[in-house]
Amino acid sequence: MLVFELVASDGLPLDQHIAFINHIANAARREYDSFFGAYGMRVYYTRKEYERVTWNLFGTLPYRELSTVSLPNDLGTKIMADVMKFNGDSHVYKRIGRPYKRVYCLHGPPGTGKTSLVMAIASELRRPLAIFNVDSLRDDTFIELISSRPNDAVLMFEDVDVLFKESKKDSGGMTLSTLLNSLDGVLHPSGALVFLTTNHIDRLDSALTRPGRLDYVVEIGYSTPEQRVALWQAIFPTTPAPAVLARKDLMNITPAWLSANLLEMRDAGPEEAARALMMLLLKVEAPDAVPEKKKKKKKVPARS
Repeated sequence: MLVFELVASDGLPLDQHIAFINHIANAARREYDSFFGAYGMRVYYTRKEYERVTWNLFGTLPYRELSTVSLPNDLGTKIMADVMKFNGDSHVYKRIGRPYKRVYCLHGPPGTGKTSLVMAIASELRRPLAIFNVDSLRDDTFIELISSRPNDAVLMFEDVDVLFKESKKDSGGMTLSTLLNSLDGVLHPSGALVFLTTNHIDRLDSALTRPGRLDYVVEIGYSTPEQRVALWQAIFPTTPAPAVLARKDLMNITPAWLSANLLEMRDAGPEEAARALMMLLLKVEAPDAVPEKKKKKKKVPARS
């Protein structure tokens, strides 16, 4: 943390000194970002400290390739292609007078790869990722955070549906109008890449989801047979995947759940892993399919 002690005797207004300090601090952060960017992706998040919400560096993570994110139908490749097209279209936006920004909305159940996809895209672009914790934001702090955002960062609003909970109304949190102004480009810098994630798109206000405000909306659902087979082969590349993973009627299995369990099973070998996985899937898909042993009822002799 940088701490400045302001000692001024030149008679200049205080705001000019503060502007100079901000200039120096921003230049220092750009140098920091440039240096540490060579070692991985910097991830920032918003954290409430007393009455203020500030940017905090979570850490520098290894760059993640898009191919390591399990998504159906080449979804990651399609979104990345759209991002790259946007990056080269600044002249088009300028010509038609539209704010040069792109807003993506990724929705679907937890564990399906929404956050992982955004992290991989930021990695591919070699840009930092700045994550807004929407639940802790207020209008004034949000505007301050936008102005002090990490340089050239991809911006992500995680679990944006919390803005629309009944309990959040009149609680002093960030208002819908401020978020809409942000997405419309009023508050965001030119060239901003913005990602919203939500587990419940049906909870979002229609003013947010109307055409023209969100540029790219996509659902990321439960795993497909192709995803499950690919995840198996990533752990056991020389052994065919169990037939159960290719079943189309296998529902409610997220890539995160399957990947985590396969990783735990990797030392057991493919045969033992296949058996253990079958038992896990039975419990997840049909809890009653593995019944508990029924206790034998004691026979009570009839009274004469």
